[in-house]
This record gives sequence, C-alpha cells and structure tokens, in this order.
Amino acid sequence: EIKGEETTDEPMGTSEVNPTVVLTREDAFIDFISRISSDGGSSLLELSGPQYSALQFLVEEDSVDPSEASQANQLRIIQRYALLSLYYGLSDGSLMDIQDGFGGDIVLANEENWGVGHECTWFGVECKSGIVNSLLLQNTNLNGEIPPELALLSNLKILDLSSNEIEGTIPNTIYRSLSSLEQIILRDNYLYGTIPSSIKELNLLRKIDIGDCYFEGPIPSEIGELLQLRELV
Repeated sequence: EIKGEETTDEPMGTSEVNPTVVLTREDAFIDFISRISSDGGSSLLELSGPQYSALQFLVEEDSVDPSEASQANQLRIIQRYALLSLYYGLSDGSLMDIQDGFGGDIVLANEENWGVGHECTWFGVECKSGIVNSLLLQNTNLNGEIPPELALLSNLKILDLSSNEIEGTIPNTIYRSLSSLEQIILRDNYLYGTIPSSIKELNLLRKIDIGDCYFEGPIPSEIGELLQLRELV
C-alpha cells in the first residue's frame, strides 16, 4: 500500500507569524541607550546611579519620543541622555536651579534651566545646527564624578568644567570618543589619576588646562603627537 504525504489543515503558502512586539516607553529608551552606551546599558541597573536617574527623567518627564526613528530625534535622545547623566552625576540638582560661584542665581534671557525645552537652550550648553559643541560649566558648584556618558557628545569641541569640586578620574571614554575636542579645561578641581598615552587620540586639541588638580605621574610623551596643541597648563 502506498500512502500519500501527510497533510495538515494549514493553507499552502502560510507560515507562523510572530506578533508585533510593542515596547513600553521605558523599554524603548532602555533598548536605544543600551545600543549606544559603551557598557551596553549595564549602568542602567544601578538604581542610585546618574544613568538610571537620566533614564527615569527621559521616561517620566521628557517629551522626546523614543519610537521616532529619524536621525534628528535619535541625536536629541543621545544628547539629552548624555547631558542628563552629567547633570545627575555632578549637580545634585543645582543645574535645575543653577547658581554662580558666589551663590547668586544666574538668569539669562536666552537660556533655560536644564531639563526644560531643547537641550541647546540649557545653561552652559552651546550648539551649532542643533548639535552640542561646547559645554561651559565653570564655577557652577558642581561636585561628584564625570560620567562616561559625556563621551556620547561626540561633536564636543570645548569642555570647560573648571573651578568646581569634581573628583575622581577622567573617564577613558573621553580619550577614545571625543575626537573633535579642541579645548579641555578642568583646572581647580579634585580630579586625580594619571594622563594616559591615549590622549594622543584627541589630535585636534589646542588647549589642555588641568592645573590645580591632583594628577600624578609624568606627562606622557605621546602628548608631543598633538600637533595642534598650543597651550598646556
């Protein structure tokens, strides 16, 4: 007896279709941040860390839509996450109600407190065509450690965090990722550690000012490869 092939009730040409997975707003942000972060998003698991606080602000307070796939929108998420991580890592809330080094409120007509409006209007943030290129937060009572997410601002040209109470080391991500950096001004802080040979990767640097900090060890010989460097303090 010859048996024919077994058949099923499933129509020909059909296959199992997986249902579309709709991410929650929080999951959408986590997915995006995990893909852009140097640590794959593991820092988001630290509930007391600045990265988690930045995530929660984006989810609960911000108007940016994580599901919008346009390049301009993704750039805004990157910039806001990086800046908010810096805010929660260094300011303890002071950037939301920022003061100058003498305890007086700073009120500028064209700038808003952090977390309000477009990030290019936040105090100390300067942009060109919507892209953050300068961060000028000198003498603003900042304290804490610089988060590695600062390196997500890949078009940053000027970083000035001088005359604050910032401690810890300079994250390695800054040396690896901020290749557009022209000026790094960190003087008069509690920063320590050594200056690594990887500083040569910042080959557009014209000014390095790290005086009145607690760095140790010799200046690496690789700093001589910074052909644009004009000032080293």
